Amino acid sequence: MMSSVRSKRIVIFSEDYPHTSGGIAQAAYGMAHGLTAAGHAIEACIRRRGPVPAQGDGVPVTYAEGKRWKLYRTWYWRRAARRRFESGSSPDLVICTTWKCARGVLPVARRSRIPVVTVVHGLEITRPMTGLKRWWLRRTLLGSHRVIAVSTFMANRVLSECPSLPGRVIVVPNGVDPDRFFPAPKSPEALRHFGLSEGDRVILTLARVVPRKGHDQVIRALPQILGAVPTAKYLICGTGPEECVDRLRRLAEELGLHDAVIFGGFIESGQLNDVYNLCEVYVMPSREIVDEGDVEGFGITFLEANACRKPVVGGDSGGVPDAIVNGETGYVVDPTDPTAIAHAVTKLLSDSALADRLGRQGYDRVTRRYNWNTIAVELGRHLFPEGG
Repeated sequence: MMSSVRSKRIVIFSEDYPHTSGGIAQAAYGMAHGLTAAGHAIEACIRRRGPVPAQGDGVPVTYAEGKRWKLYRTWYWRRAARRRFESGSSPDLVICTTWKCARGVLPVARRSRIPVVTVVHGLEITRPMTGLKRWWLRRTLLGSHRVIAVSTFMANRVLSECPSLPGRVIVVPNGVDPDRFFPAPKSPEALRHFGLSEGDRVILTLARVVPRKGHDQVIRALPQILGAVPTAKYLICGTGPEECVDRLRRLAEELGLHDAVIFGGFIESGQLNDVYNLCEVYVMPSREIVDEGDVEGFGITFLEANACRKPVVGGDSGGVPDAIVNGETGYVVDPTDPTAIAHAVTKLLSDSALADRLGRQGYDRVTRRYNWNTIAVELGRHLFPEGG
């Protein structure tokens, strides 16, 4: 889809970018390619993590170098920005995928009169910080030309930090690549890999295994689900701290669910679509861990599951209500109530017509509104409202 906006030169600075995993990496990649498809000239400057991968995906990439990122992150980004701006024509705009990146790039861009757009996702804003770090966060956001929040919840958190920012905070959600996530038959190889059979009714959570994601509440809901749907299986895919995984294993054993809970571990990027297509229902009852500032900023996996025509169940916290249209693409439930989770999951497992309808509506919503090409055109309208 081409935009009516005149072509702009844009550099995206990001610590995460394929071939690393995670939502920020996928967002940076999707934004780069969506803006390219919209007619803009895009470059990516990314943190080097190991050997440089082969190029050739249509977006030129340069690297920010450094060996002690935790200590010298700001300096590394400042140096990378200086090298980029001094080595060629200045871009019309810079997009930084986190404020930690923007705090290094911003002073250099300001001297060159290049506007900087900072993206906020979740934990990097909501987690506890020292007073000095929070001052630095506010200074970076206030110095940005625009702040992109991935959900209404995150936009409100930004405004609570910087009340003088209204008009410069815009909500632009993350997107899904329809070439990576799409409906497909259940893969016999994937079924065998996880010890599943064609008759199993699979409930899936594909996410980092940390308390926020709510795996424990799904396990607690499972006895009620099995009472109505005896062939249900709960597939947990993803990795996390060993103590978190062990805690879930012990909980499943204590509840006598060792045969119904499958720990799938890390999933390679190329296998994600097959895993989503194994399930009947995708569930991630994310909750806010208030003391740790740990909250779901959006919940891209709900859209990835919807893109595979699967209905979803999510926790009513953080940005999840932006990712799920309650009653249309899935259900938003109390993430601390196993009975509410069991009721929503059982309803979908027991009523195939309902599950098909919600899955289809989720698919239609994602392909129409949440693909990266559409989001990039929307982003361009926000950033270049005068058409150039």
